[in-house]
Amino acid sequence: FNIDTENSKYTLRENSVKVNDFGLHADGYVALPAEYVEMDINFEAEENTFKSILSLVPADFAKDLEGVDASGVVGFDGFVRGKYNEFNLPGLLLNLTIEDGSLQYPDLPESVENVQLDAHLDARNGIDKDDLKLDINTLHLEMAGAPIDAQLKVRTPYTDPGMEGRLAAKVVLENIKKAIPLPETDELAGTINADVTLAGNYSAIQEERYRDFNADGQIIIQQLRYASDSLDYDVDIDKAYLNFSPQAMELANLVAQVGNSDFKANGEIDNYLGYFLNDELLHGDFNLTSDVLDLNAFMTADEDIAEEQEMEEGTEEPMGVVRLPENIDFTLNSQIGKLIYDDYDISELSGEVTLKEAVAGMRNVEMNMLGGKITADGFYDSAKTDPFMDMDFGIQNMDIQKAATAFYTIEKLAPIAKSCVGKFSTTMNLSTALNQNMEPIFETLSGAGRMLANSVMVEKFEPLNKLAQELKIDRLSKQRFEDLNISYRFENGRVIVDPFEVNLDGVPATIDGSMGFDQSLDYKVKMDLPMSKLPGNIGSQTSGLLGQLNDALGTSVSTAASIPVSIRIKGTMDDPKIAGDYGDVVKEATQDVKEQAVEAVKEEINQQIDTAKEDAIAKAKEEADQIMAEAQAQADQIMETARREAEELRSAGYAEADKLENKGANFIEKAANKKLAEAARKETDKRVDKAIAEAQKRADNVLATAQERADAVIAKAEEK
Repeated sequence: FNIDTENSKYTLRENSVKVNDFGLHADGYVALPAEYVEMDINFEAEENTFKSILSLVPADFAKDLEGVDASGVVGFDGFVRGKYNEFNLPGLLLNLTIEDGSLQYPDLPESVENVQLDAHLDARNGIDKDDLKLDINTLHLEMAGAPIDAQLKVRTPYTDPGMEGRLAAKVVLENIKKAIPLPETDELAGTINADVTLAGNYSAIQEERYRDFNADGQIIIQQLRYASDSLDYDVDIDKAYLNFSPQAMELANLVAQVGNSDFKANGEIDNYLGYFLNDELLHGDFNLTSDVLDLNAFMTADEDIAEEQEMEEGTEEPMGVVRLPENIDFTLNSQIGKLIYDDYDISELSGEVTLKEAVAGMRNVEMNMLGGKITADGFYDSAKTDPFMDMDFGIQNMDIQKAATAFYTIEKLAPIAKSCVGKFSTTMNLSTALNQNMEPIFETLSGAGRMLANSVMVEKFEPLNKLAQELKIDRLSKQRFEDLNISYRFENGRVIVDPFEVNLDGVPATIDGSMGFDQSLDYKVKMDLPMSKLPGNIGSQTSGLLGQLNDALGTSVSTAASIPVSIRIKGTMDDPKIAGDYGDVVKEATQDVKEQAVEAVKEEINQQIDTAKEDAIAKAKEEADQIMAEAQAQADQIMETARREAEELRSAGYAEADKLENKGANFIEKAANKKLAEAARKETDKRVDKAIAEAQKRADNVLATAQERADAVIAKAEEK
């Protein structure tokens, strides 16, 4: 080096750098005046052979090149010249050529021959990025006698990308193994024929002047087979045809077998050039049919990795929100005879799945599962901070216990299902935000539905056990319900059930009320319980009492009379609390007796009403205070979680920005990366602020909803 400290100029004099067997010579200078960095550096390869440039492959693959016989000449030269600062880029020129390259692995009968490459990157007018020119004039090689040719020219890449290119190849895959070493257990067969041409400017695609853009050709895959110990399944593609035009890329016919799964597919992707060149909207329509689709085969490797990570870390991390791309508009129509996923066998699956603006939609989706039939329509929106789902479900004749075991939401919303034997049908609308495990955030859940069941046996259900204890009728703990028709809805964190009729031990009863997502209960059961249903000698004792009343008062109450029963079930699903109100034992007293007792009864009743009203209002205020305290705790938890996740987001974003800022092989790249890192930190701050604001809004909504519930509780008590 020659160092001129007065002018901050550093001149390269005699320099030779060697990476493995690849040698490079450079000369020129770098000057650092205050306003910019000035450079003029020329570089070129030092009589490098084809084998020397092969030595640049990563160390993991270098062992595969041991003993390889390679020949050919490599040319590599260019320069970096000009000024660099916030407004300027230096000029760049790269030239790479390979002449008569060949590659012969020991102990293999075939070789890679006639490798020819002539490639140039010309950006010598650095300030004008649109002046960049890429020319791959020649790329040719013959692998085991199969030729592969490609050319590509790119002009004005920023304002209006223009390109001219061609790919032509005829590859017999069996012969690749004869020229390139593959693991002994790998099986590779089939043919790939490609002949694709591109020529024109991107503006022609934008303006739909397809005649001004030439994009045509075809890639044909036939009888492809790949099998390896590294995969849990074999891949067989009987045939696949890809046709290219300026407007679209068509998958004309795909017939494939992957493991136990078979596929037949066709479809079309529109604006693929706009998507790849300018990140524009990609549109596609596909049809998929399959007799058997085994998703478990594709999940095995990921599950093994996840289990290893959990064993190493000792904790199970959230699965994470599934984010969908915003610039893809796809429609997939499917017909699948049998779908295997986890422990579920799904059959006769059909319907339409769409993806647009980060929203996945389902339309007329049907499937047979768990002995019943499921239909689904709705959408999943991943664009929000908390993703959102709005679905209409239909279930017909499904086993209740199987459904409760398979679907977390059913177990959460209807825990009675685990104690039921029978089949049910339901229609249900479900709208909810989802957490980081893609599970419903039950505080946001809303919707409604109707459940039908012909015959359901309920046993070992704790609220029913407690009801049997309260009425002293053991038979009530095990009941069969016929012709159930129950309407329900989700509001304010509870499942609200409209009044419905059942027979409890042969006695008509009306049930209504609600259950909280926290498993709290508030149900009412009303029925007229006949004396004959009372256990032991309670009935005869009552008959005797009635007889004494009849003699004394001249009344005629019979033992056939019934007792009006009103039961309130509170507490929780695991620890229900039962309270009863049995009314008057004598329902058929004469009018005379009633008139004689009415004044005394009125006075007693009024006194009891006043006391009960005061107690009810006091209890309502306590309940209102409890509602607000729970809501405040929930709101505080939302904000605490949001702040923690925001800090994690900020830390991760800043860490990535720091990595970016520290990257770069030289001060030029580091200066550019510093700008990108500052922008990344600003974007991270915006995302953090947005997450905190959305969390505050959810917390405010929780408090507002709780206040409405608290006010309603007090108002209801005051009305009574």
